[in-house]
Amino acid sequence: MTKRQFRFSLALFLVLMQILINLYLNELNINIDFLFLILIYVSSKGNFMKSMMAATLIGWMTDLFNSQIIGIFGFSRVLIAYIIFEIIVFIDFKRLSFTFLFIFLSLSLSNLVASLFLLFINDYGLTVGMIIYQPLLTGMFAVILVSSDRIKEAINVY
Repeated sequence: MTKRQFRFSLALFLVLMQILINLYLNELNINIDFLFLILIYVSSKGNFMKSMMAATLIGWMTDLFNSQIIGIFGFSRVLIAYIIFEIIVFIDFKRLSFTFLFIFLSLSLSNLVASLFLLFINDYGLTVGMIIYQPLLTGMFAVILVSSDRIKEAINVY
């Protein structure tokens, strides 16, 4: 399997995992944002337009899964993709602690922006799960995923 095929199958796996997690979210009480990992990868490897387009599509998919209001997560993901695109050159992904911290902080900020919009629109409260637990679980999953040598070689984020 070539690197391109492996990256495609990994992205497909992450999308399918996101769909399964959202189908059984109430039963599992686990909320990992697999789509955000795709956004991190595209923003670190792609050009500016690819990053913004991917962020918009991933944000819309997240809106469909979570809030049923199209545009809230779309805006927050585009904002974070822009920030990621600008500061990605300063991040050392060879160190897993930086990878975890980067994913945790960026997803927390994105979810905070989306939660503030949801607070103003639908009077939802800020939840610890969206701002702390989901980024924590997503960051831990990313570290486990990237610690594999095969995946590290295939995605080549260094």
